[in-house]
Amino acid sequence: ETESFVAAGAVVPPDTRIPSGQLWVGQPARKLRDLTPEERTKLHYQANEVCRERKERKKRKWWRWLRL
Repeated sequence: ETESFVAAGAVVPPDTRIPSGQLWVGQPARKLRDLTPEERTKLHYQANEVCRERKERKKRKWWRWLRL
């Protein structure tokens, strides 16, 4: 679901539903706690930044290729 966070290295078993607004960690993954409203807002910001940075990197590689 939306606004959930699965920590790096966590192993989510098949058919596991992670409800909105929760933080899951571990092997196997389990709910650690609910995310605060501030953390949920930050997830949106971070996701947008990752997408923006990826687009910029892709654009730079394209121009570098043209200069060769």
